[in-house]
Amino acid sequence: MAMIKISSVYRFVEAFVGQRVFVGVDVHKKTFNVALLRPDGMIKDWFSPADVASLTQIISGAVPDNSPRWCSHEIV
Repeated sequence: MAMIKISSVYRFVEAFVGQRVFVGVDVHKKTFNVALLRPDGMIKDWFSPADVASLTQIISGAVPDNSPRWCSHEIV
């Protein structure tokens, strides 16, 4: 499974500082499927191991503090 870098996620949302960024997480026992939706409709998605701390670090490091975050998840 490919690892995602915080910098690539940050570059995806950096032009939308202060705007709403949607975060979707499809939660499974061993993996998370994560998607970010920008205001312009572009989506970045990736799979990651089911590690809440790692996912929190990626989202917190990538989405600026002044950008509202809206999160949704599905637990299977």
